[in-house]
Amino acid sequence: TIMTLNYKIIGSRIKIRRKMKDVTQEQMAEDLNLSVGFISQLERGICKVSLDTLANITEYLDCTFSDILECSLFILIP
Repeated sequence: TIMTLNYKIIGSRIKIRRKMKDVTQEQMAEDLNLSVGFISQLERGICKVSLDTLANITEYLDCTFSDILECSLFILIP
């Protein structure tokens, strides 16, 4: 059994929360000491994110891990 996260779902939820807060990728990157490229790739589901970074992002966006991760885990059975 293999578990995998759908990073496109995670990224789109981060993007939605960022826009709800009315913050640009540039501002979010600066505030969190991350690169704009990383934020862009994260929101498109191209890259993975560490738990530490995700914790900083959820705190910044005033949401929880559950808000971002809920229903994004899939179990693949070969």
